[in-house]
Amino acid sequence: MAKRSIPNRVKTQVAKIIERFNQEVGSEFEVKYVPRYWENYLYLGRIDFMGNQHRICRLTYTGDLNSWKLAIYNYNDNRYHSYEWINSGLGQLDGTVEGAMEVGLEAYPP
Repeated sequence: MAKRSIPNRVKTQVAKIIERFNQEVGSEFEVKYVPRYWENYLYLGRIDFMGNQHRICRLTYTGDLNSWKLAIYNYNDNRYHSYEWINSGLGQLDGTVEGAMEVGLEAYPP
């Protein structure tokens, strides 16, 4: 079964969400989230104040802009692990892109 690609209209909305988050929250920590897409995945990386990019998480598109599935990047084994599996006291994810970026700040503090 072929994976569903993320529609361009959703990518446009995601770009606005990330831009707003970067301006309102990211600037406080001197970081900037950047998106990358592949099939039904949205990969969120983060650029630190030195200009280095780090993998943070992968979101799986479910067909609803407010109901993404989150996987956090694990640098120990270079893989993404489901949020439910790796959650060890991190904030609660609400299924949104903003929520994933907030969890990313907790999982990998700037």
